[in-house]
Amino acid sequence: MQLETIHLTEHASLTLYRQSWFAHQQVPALLIIPGGSMKMFPVESTEKLALAWSAQGYQVAVLRYTLISDGRNKPLYPQPLIDLAKAVQYLRTHTNEFHLNGQIFLNAFSAGGHLAALYNNYWSTAWLQQLSKVPNELAQPNGLILGYPVINLHAGFPTDQVTIQQWTADERFIDASTTVNANCAPTFIWTTLDDPFVPASNSLQYFNALYQAQVSVEGTFIPTVHTG
Repeated sequence: MQLETIHLTEHASLTLYRQSWFAHQQVPALLIIPGGSMKMFPVESTEKLALAWSAQGYQVAVLRYTLISDGRNKPLYPQPLIDLAKAVQYLRTHTNEFHLNGQIFLNAFSAGGHLAALYNNYWSTAWLQQLSKVPNELAQPNGLILGYPVINLHAGFPTDQVTIQQWTADERFIDASTTVNANCAPTFIWTTLDDPFVPASNSLQYFNALYQAQVSVEGTFIPTVHTG
């Protein structure tokens, strides 16, 4: 396995856990989008996850998107969406080199799950295409796997208005539960019902929004386990 880092934008990069395949093999790509409250990245857990997906036969990449801590003096969004569009474009334009079969799945968590859900809603829009310079045919994901995603900024995370203002100047713009549309990719969502940081209501809101839009969606909502 070879690790390669590709710089996408000023602060964003893509780390490839590149496996060597026989010439006749074609495999799906899995793009991991970690959480970290838009302030940091959980490096060790992300590396373990990348290796686990690699062992299942995926060509894995990890997106390091723009963070609040990168020193931007304006709201963070929409820059992370541009970063993600650039990452998907890179994978689509290197299909032969990485022996990909044309399928790109997003696996995202927490605040990264919020980014992925928004991208699912916005990848086909003219404004994102204009900002990212990524055409729709190179921006489309094939599916999403979301773990305890942030969806609505008033559903329990973030917990303070100062942080919300660091994320966006328009809360409606990054409410992933109200911007779902028919172009969204099939999505699987999982969460625990007693998550102390990102309440399960976030996942339920996005699940319901996708269902109402007749987008293929499945979910696992793990109940609270009482012991003693």
